[in-house]
Amino acid sequence: MNVHARTAANRRLLADFFDGMDEQQLNTRSLCDAWTVREVLGHLVSPLTGTLGQLIREVIRARGSVDRASEAIAGDVARRPVPELTALADLSGPGVDVLRSGLEGRSR
Repeated sequence: MNVHARTAANRRLLADFFDGMDEQQLNTRSLCDAWTVREVLGHLVSPLTGTLGQLIREVIRARGSVDRASEAIAGDVARRPVPELTALADLSGPGVDVLRSGLEGRSR
């Protein structure tokens, strides 16, 4: 199995894991005190939802703290419905080719 296939399989497992949680589980504090489990999911998919400009603005708002900026971004992203977030985490559902081309274009 190649790296891309393994990564895709792991992303599907991760999406299934979060999809199987109820609201109480999602709202539980994670091992990182600053985040709930839902916010961890938001953090994991946040690179797929924002732009470099948004990250820079948050770092400026957080007075240079990348940690506080990450917390703010993860919290914002985590407000989205869990199925939307897990669809991003999975990256194997409908529309993935469009998302991938957008990400590739962003990285250039």
